[in-house]
Amino acid sequence: MKYFKYIILSVFALGILGCEEDDRITDLSTITAPTEISAQINIEQDNSGLVSITPTATSASIFEVFFGDTADNSVEIETGETVQNTYEEGVYDLRIVATGVTGLSAEETIPLTVSFQAPQNLEISITPVAGSNFDINVTATADLETNFEFYAGEFAEEEAISFLEGEVITYSYSSVGNYTARVVALSGGAETTEATQEVVIANPLLLPVDFEDTMQMYNFIDFEGTQTTVEANPSPDDTNSSAMVAQTIKTAGAAFFAGSIVTLDEPIDFSTLNNIKLDVLAPAAGITVKMKLENATDPNISTEVDVINTVANQWETLTYDFSGADLTQEYSNIIVFFDFGNDGDGSTYLWDNIDLTTAVASGFDSVEDFEGTAPMFIAFGDMQTPQVVANPNPSGENTTANVVEMVRTSGSADFAGAFFELNGRAIDFNGVNQLRLKSYSPTVGSIIKVKLENDDASITTEVDVATTVANQWETLTYSFTSAPEAQYTRIVVFYDFGNVGNGETYYYDEIEVGEGEIISTATDLTIEDFENGAPATFISFEGATDPVIVANPNPSAENNTAMAVQIEKTDGAQFFAGTFFEVNTPLDLNTYSKIRVKTLNPSTGLVVKLRLENQDNSTGFEVDVTNGIAGAWETLEYDFSGAPVADYVRIVIFFDFENGGMGTTHFFDEFELTN
Repeated sequence: MKYFKYIILSVFALGILGCEEDDRITDLSTITAPTEISAQINIEQDNSGLVSITPTATSASIFEVFFGDTADNSVEIETGETVQNTYEEGVYDLRIVATGVTGLSAEETIPLTVSFQAPQNLEISITPVAGSNFDINVTATADLETNFEFYAGEFAEEEAISFLEGEVITYSYSSVGNYTARVVALSGGAETTEATQEVVIANPLLLPVDFEDTMQMYNFIDFEGTQTTVEANPSPDDTNSSAMVAQTIKTAGAAFFAGSIVTLDEPIDFSTLNNIKLDVLAPAAGITVKMKLENATDPNISTEVDVINTVANQWETLTYDFSGADLTQEYSNIIVFFDFGNDGDGSTYLWDNIDLTTAVASGFDSVEDFEGTAPMFIAFGDMQTPQVVANPNPSGENTTANVVEMVRTSGSADFAGAFFELNGRAIDFNGVNQLRLKSYSPTVGSIIKVKLENDDASITTEVDVATTVANQWETLTYSFTSAPEAQYTRIVVFYDFGNVGNGETYYYDEIEVGEGEIISTATDLTIEDFENGAPATFISFEGATDPVIVANPNPSAENNTAMAVQIEKTDGAQFFAGTFFEVNTPLDLNTYSKIRVKTLNPSTGLVVKLRLENQDNSTGFEVDVTNGIAGAWETLEYDFSGAPVADYVRIVIFFDFENGGMGTTHFFDEFELTN
């Protein structure tokens, strides 16, 4: 009972003390609950809603702060401490319960108003989207904002698009017009700040006009019997693959000058280009398609150009040269007349892709005139191999002596044609990209296709043009404006393309390239004995392997040099497969009339052809020699005394000429001029 004894003693002691010091003890009955309850309140001025609360009271040791935003959100702190709470904007009852040391408590309710400031320094940016007439980008910055709302101003009632600072939103207007766009900066409470910007949505009709814009109003002005609408392209092809085109019906009885007007919203800018192109599809070839340009307000200020189309029922690009017009004037109206000069018969015409373009070629360089050594023609599709023959009708547009004859063998394929190589040269289009040739056809409307290929035919381009006259020469012009960039070394010609051959004979001549150039595909090379390694450039073609410098396979008195050139005429190589190289300076045929070359062949009786060419192959001369030794070196001598005067810089050698390759290996060495 040890603990009980201590309790008795303690009570006894208190009783004694109480008797002795009763006059010194405070009367607890006089102590009251805390009074003068209040609080120091600080509201952050950054629209965060953060409030700092420091309660105060007389005779308080502990406070419980009820924030008033929810029923049970409270914190207990000691005297002198501060508590924080984040409020939304509004009015709250802040209740503070103060408790003294005796446990007595009191409370006070303090009204608290949390009010956000309006956002400040609002800046908005509304800019058009590149490449679109109807889209805008919107951004904004401000101080004291929580987020932004965008109103496009397009409709009376519209939902706001919310976005944050640093975010870019894109809005698409549905139609042209003037709109007041509005950006509202929100504070997180009732206070807002807003700014507006005028937005002009316009969809001007400018060049190029392609009729693809579904938002554009193509307001055609038809006159004297035409009816023009925008329709789906019924015949998309390589020339015009557009989805939508303009369709003009020249109704039966329409005036010969009936036409249609397209009005641009800005005058045509002729500052850099002064030609206009137009894609056309007409039911007949040989019709006049007139284009007239007019001032928007004064029709007396005008200029016009006529172009005759060349194909029926397929797209072609017509080019109108306005370089002779007064281009200081402003022209906004484009007027198109189909079959100008003839009354309407109900025919339908299609047109598209009006745009500025480069000029029609003002000068042409000759590619091949067939007056010198004939190129090697390769026919296909069961057509006869073309030949260079005397001009059957030297008159009109072609009075030259020699032309190419092409016979479409009866029953030959609808794609039958023939090609020839430029042999070390290439067509390098530069600017206008046009090619033309002179044609003689027994029929009107025959498709003459010209196809160009690079060395390995990995890049090709082709254009069709129809004949417009029969049994007389005419010049056909081919527009290769969409041709891929390449060096074209092969020209393929197809006559009456698309039809099976019926035995008819066609002729062509004078192939020229417009505003381009004929370039060499080889670099300069010095003649040597091949003892110092491979020359800078060797070029083989049509199945001859690349030349290789090897050890002399059979040193002898005829050729005891250490090194020689080896090539293989591979199995299936063209009969004209060969190799060429160039020299830095023209061969001196004035002093030396012959060339010697040492060769080693696997059999006798092989024609080894040697051909000399000038830089652009406009002049060439070749000589054939038949070898007489098999398996050993022999010296072949070529007489070039009959060669036309020219700067010959290219030497071409052909082994077993006129026979296809059979996998044979040939060697050559020691080129030299001699008499």
